[in-house]
Amino acid sequence: MSGDGRGIAERGRLAGAEEVVERALGAARGPCIVIVTEGSSAEVRFANNVTTTNGTRRDRRVSVICFSGEGEGASSGVASASGAVEVEDLVRAADADARGAGPAEDASELLGGDADADFGEPLETTSLGVLSGVLGQLGEAFARARSEDHVLAGFATHEVSTTYFASST
Repeated sequence: MSGDGRGIAERGRLAGAEEVVERALGAARGPCIVIVTEGSSAEVRFANNVTTTNGTRRDRRVSVICFSGEGEGASSGVASASGAVEVEDLVRAADADARGAGPAEDASELLGGDADADFGEPLETTSLGVLSGVLGQLGEAFARARSEDHVLAGFATHEVSTTYFASST
């Protein structure tokens, strides 16, 4: 659990990428970068001339990079996790890693800038609907394969991925 007792998957709801970023940046003690990659996939699998499975899946990967030190150089630490992560735990791990690392002599300041206007927009996802053409034609392909004494096996996948990048600057 995070310090305030709330995990990123509160009451069955997976927090949005914007919330994950804000919580990570808020928990950081110094300069920090947060990368959240959200994925959505739809897939159909088939073997022995029949459809075996189909469905959709959502994936998330969160990476936190914290920086420590000034003057002669800075050090960095990285922590990553998948799924419904405890963001504050990731920040603490990355911060501890940075504080324990030696300074990098080629360190420079993080670039600043404003968030893109669409940063908080809802995530684009995929669905089995994008594979409806494949599903519709598999029945005919299976019948043809059986009549020719062939066996079909394979899969079709459609994936959508969005990467959110944010920094404390």
